[in-house]
Amino acid sequence: MFDFTTSRDTRNINFHLQVFSRGKLVAQERKLHPVDYQPGMKTFKNSKNEDMFTSQGFIEFNVTQKMVPKCRVLLFYVREDQNKETVADNLVIDVEDTLENKVDHQCSF
Repeated sequence: MFDFTTSRDTRNINFHLQVFSRGKLVAQERKLHPVDYQPGMKTFKNSKNEDMFTSQGFIEFNVTQKMVPKCRVLLFYVREDQNKETVADNLVIDVEDTLENKVDHQCSF
């Protein structure tokens, strides 16, 4: 789950997710996220005097062996105003090295 700030007038945001490991792009996807502004929510003015508010989003992706021992998740979107500003953040995640298939082993002597 992540927080993001957007204009009260925004209806949807097209988030881009890219996952890098060992200097290579190992996964990517896009998700159209509906913006859930409701009248009465707390707003504030930005430097352009626009009404802004903070919302929450949720992104999930499959972790693969290519992401061991760590990966960097880059999440960004491009604002749809006249400036087309890119808004981005990233997070480094440690990934544990495990078998892709679970193996159960039992023996008795």
